[in-house]
Amino acid sequence: MEPIAEVKIMGNNRRKIAVIGAGVGGLSSAALLSHRGYEVVVFERASHIGGKAGTVSYGDIELDTGPSLLTLKDEINMVFEGCGEAWIGACGEGCWDSCYEAYGET
Repeated sequence: MEPIAEVKIMGNNRRKIAVIGAGVGGLSSAALLSHRGYEVVVFERASHIGGKAGTVSYGDIELDTGPSLLTLKDEINMVFEGCGEAWIGACGEGCWDSCYEAYGET
């Protein structure tokens, strides 16, 4: 299995970590570890990243292989903030609010 992504951090902290799987969890873990100074290599058996949040193409048709809507706003914010970024900075002001409306108890 070849690594699909290799993130090397220069500096004194050269601890190496292998992340198995390039789904949302694996990529989030790799980003957080890399931000903390680890040398991270991500391994994925598929030819593409995304795991269950991926897309496959059949000719002109694209199909989601899992959830077509991510509702984990707090968790996504945690990953971005843990890497020194802001979700708003990545997608633009108000982008999350326009994605969906939830009804009922939260």
